Amino acid sequence: MAEAGEVGHWAVLGKLNETAGESEISELVEWALPIQERHFADVKDGSLKLAGRKTPTRSPSSQEAPPRGHRSTVTLGASLLFCS
Repeated sequence: MAEAGEVGHWAVLGKLNETAGESEISELVEWALPIQERHFADVKDGSLKLAGRKTPTRSPSSQEAPPRGHRSTVTLGASLLFCS
């Protein structure tokens, strides 16, 4: 969950800078944090939309295993829920 990690890192940088008081860092965090929060919200909303589809990406009767490294929409959506 790269988007969640990026939001977290910018928030941590802002918190650390409360003690350091560097104006350039404050300006950077004030600029970047809302962008990363919006990116995270967009990714989460899109994943939840995909996870909520009535038609699965693979039919339950399919005997074929998913490709190695494949992540289903449901797994991705569930991961996002736990990160929010």
